[in-house]
Amino acid sequence: MNAILCKLSLLVKKVKREEEGQNMISYVLLAALVACGATAGMSSTASGISSAYSGIANNLATAVQSPATPPAKNPKTPKTPKAPKSKKSKG
Repeated sequence: MNAILCKLSLLVKKVKREEEGQNMISYVLLAALVACGATAGMSSTASGISSAYSGIANNLATAVQSPATPPAKNPKTPKTPKAPKSKKSKG
């Protein structure tokens, strides 16, 4: 473990002396910042999507569990008499 830290320290010192290394470090830091921002954004977006799907699932479950009630049956009403058919005269 100590050897790894020594190699890392030497690498950082070497990069510090070179200007190209400084540009590389700034790009790495910028990439890390973008990655953190994307992770935070995705987390809140995922939470919103999850709650939306949960709401849809609850609505569907409620609709399936309580089917539509059939219309109330009316008591039989007396039939109205039909009007007599008129006879057509041939002529």
